[in-house]
Amino acid sequence: IHAQKIKASAEKRLVAGRRRCVVKGHSLAAEPVMRYRADRWKFRVSLGSVTRWEAQGCPITEVYTHSVIPMARRGQVWHDGGMQVVITGIGDAFSAVHHGSSGVVLAPGGRIAIDCPGSVMAMYQQAGQACGLDLGVETIDDIVLTHLHGDHSNGLETLGFARRYLHDPPVPPRLHALPEVLDRIWEKLAPAMDGATRAVGAASRLEDYFDPRPIQPGQQVQIAGLTVEARRSIHSVPTMGVLFRSGDATFGWSGDAEFEQDHIDWLSQADCIVHECGEYFKHTLWTELDTLPPDVKARIRLIHIPDGRSVPDEPMRPVHEGELLDVGSA
Repeated sequence: IHAQKIKASAEKRLVAGRRRCVVKGHSLAAEPVMRYRADRWKFRVSLGSVTRWEAQGCPITEVYTHSVIPMARRGQVWHDGGMQVVITGIGDAFSAVHHGSSGVVLAPGGRIAIDCPGSVMAMYQQAGQACGLDLGVETIDDIVLTHLHGDHSNGLETLGFARRYLHDPPVPPRLHALPEVLDRIWEKLAPAMDGATRAVGAASRLEDYFDPRPIQPGQQVQIAGLTVEARRSIHSVPTMGVLFRSGDATFGWSGDAEFEQDHIDWLSQADCIVHECGEYFKHTLWTELDTLPPDVKARIRLIHIPDGRSVPDEPMRPVHEGELLDVGSA
């Protein structure tokens, strides 16, 4: 199978040994788990809806599921024993050419946005076009917010409005952040978002747009089928790094951070680490990261690099907007 789009409206017969799965419209005649046994392809379906589509070796970029999933969400790539992450922005706070550093984790239970910089609609569209996935805001039910600086959070207003007013029924995405970040986030959003709602005379609250979920550092929580853990980093405002675990794969995101060996050691549990690389106060310098052992540097991908700043491509390679990272075994 070489097609990159598989439309559910077209009948497909997927043979697994002596078993057969027929996909037609949104009805799936199948056992709870069916596998198509070609060299690189594997699909998993369940009765009544597409629960998960899996690929090995090559991506399935879109699977149309029509109205089976609310808000016309589409299927996603998922790898057993691993995970994939789309890099949606790589810039720092002063970038004139890139979106703010951010990503989307493709999880078994949905998509998890890491941070939410400004121009979020254009950012997701551009990254989606680059990697061949639909990354519309309607596909994202979870946001992990590392901190409140604008290059990481200015898109929350647009995303919140879009999820509330452009889609029916409105479903507030879950917003995961440090308790002290959630305590102050409405101070940032309220001047633009606390006006009257569709209900006559009612004023809006944070909970009308987002479902706040505090993350306590050191405690593991489940987000969209992944095990997630946070650690506070050293930065000018409360900030966290994040580890995402699935099966035998672990992905690390440094968040904005001064160079701190304890933070590096904690992130080193990951198979792949996306680490910031800045030049300013309260950020990590490339020269500091270059002091790390070779096995750690080999797992680091760089982000948050200032415009015009050149860093070596190896072993700590800079990531690109729209890049799809494979983490762990696929």
